[in-house]
Amino acid sequence: MIGNGGGVSLFGRPVSRDIFVFEDLAALAGERELIARPGAAALFSGVRARLTLLPDPEKAEIPDAFVLFDAAVPADLGRFDRVTLYRWNRDYPADVFFDEKALTAGFTKTETSEFPGNSHPRVTREIYERV
Repeated sequence: MIGNGGGVSLFGRPVSRDIFVFEDLAALAGERELIARPGAAALFSGVRARLTLLPDPEKAEIPDAFVLFDAAVPADLGRFDRVTLYRWNRDYPADVFFDEKALTAGFTKTETSEFPGNSHPRVTREIYERV
């Protein structure tokens, strides 16, 4: 979930918290585990998801799981076969950024779709898969 310019979070909190994005992510995950930091539990309030909370979600050893990075993104995406970005299409102040160059090494964009958010007129979902 990134704003224009790649901003992910500010002071350890996501730059935006649109509930429709979390509902969409839960729908994508389906019956698979969705792994997130304990602080992300509130983001899924009222959303039906198989949520597993771990202090270091990027180190989870759960096959075929979705991992949510709501406040920090690992520089090395080598463990992941698929990356889903939600773009807010707005400028937000941020102190943590996602380096999209990480996607150019071994990933290709396979899907782009847009939907109206709860607090955003337009949210863009992009899915990248490992080549």
